[in-house]
Amino acid sequence: TDFDVDVQVSVSNASAQEGANLVFTVSMNVPAVVNMTVSYVYAVHGSVTRADFTPHSDATVVIVAGTTSSTVTVVPTADGWVELEESFEIFLLAATPDSKINGHILLSPGTGTITNVDIASVVMSHAHEPLVRPEGDDSLGGAA
Repeated sequence: TDFDVDVQVSVSNASAQEGANLVFTVSMNVPAVVNMTVSYVYAVHGSVTRADFTPHSDATVVIVAGTTSSTVTVVPTADGWVELEESFEIFLLAATPDSKINGHILLSPGTGTITNVDIASVVMSHAHEPLVRPEGDDSLGGAA
């Protein structure tokens, strides 16, 4: 191989509000000696769907020779719904050319957290007649 040490490839966690970018960093513990293409997949769970974010257009990221990292950008959808924080994961699958690495991809996924920015509004109305008390009446009755 072209490395004298074990190579580890990992992905960071990322967090952003709806409508802002989540930026995950895919990194190696040593500089790449050639361009390394790392493939990944998204895993959604719970109430999260692919409609909650726009995945990166390609399920690969390139760590350029001489560097140790690159980024994956995911754009959460500003959906107008009041909801809890949502999360999904990115799992790294493989790094190529694999003949250039004497190591492994760390199995821990990167977790993406989407923070809700929508605010619930409450509208209060009173459909009944206003409460009116005739002069001298201390009871809580309705309109006279």
